[in-house]
Amino acid sequence: LGRGTSTHDGVALAMATLEHLTQVTMCKTLFVTHYPKVAQLSLQFPALLNSAHMAFHQPVASKTSSSVDLAIPTDQQITFLYKLVPGIAEKSFGLNVARMANIPRSVIDIATVKAAELEN
Repeated sequence: LGRGTSTHDGVALAMATLEHLTQVTMCKTLFVTHYPKVAQLSLQFPALLNSAHMAFHQPVASKTSSSVDLAIPTDQQITFLYKLVPGIAEKSFGLNVARMANIPRSVIDIATVKAAELEN
């Protein structure tokens, strides 16, 4: 579902499909998505939908500012724990998956900049 579509088309198709399955067909469904907006449907229909995501460990770097230690997550060292946990993932970890797949660091660095531009 959604292959060859734009992001907006993919989200729209996924949301419409999931709404149809839960409200019209009313069947049990395993629906996997990386679209946060689609996962948020579970908040709209808590009796019908449950959200879950892959658990992960994210080390925290310590930074001292005016004698106050701040815990700052580092995106560089995500470790997926292969355990399904309740809730919606806080963000996409595609760049971490690319690192794990040994995509060249130079490509990941460029993608990181482009991802930040697209988020803003």
